[in-house]
Amino acid sequence: KRLAAGQGIAGFCVQRQVSLVLQEPHQDPRFYEAIDRMTGYRTANLLAAPVCFEGSVFGCLEVLNAPEAFTRSHLEILSTIADSLAEQLLVVG
Repeated sequence: KRLAAGQGIAGFCVQRQVSLVLQEPHQDPRFYEAIDRMTGYRTANLLAAPVCFEGSVFGCLEVLNAPEAFTRSHLEILSTIADSLAEQLLVVG
């Protein structure tokens, strides 16, 4: 599902070009709970990293529901993956 620019955690991350780790996303006012209702899937925790490189923004990667809490190390890994993906998309595009 496509979200409007700035909507939800992913939209916030893309708009601000920041990565986030949230242990209780339902407590965050930026969380877009309609997706959980639509899918029937309950988001317990998440990582989000924008896919952007040199001013080009392609979207956001989110990883949901780690069995244990996500850490800053997990976020750093996801951010590195998102940066690499964006660089490749820029080269291919």
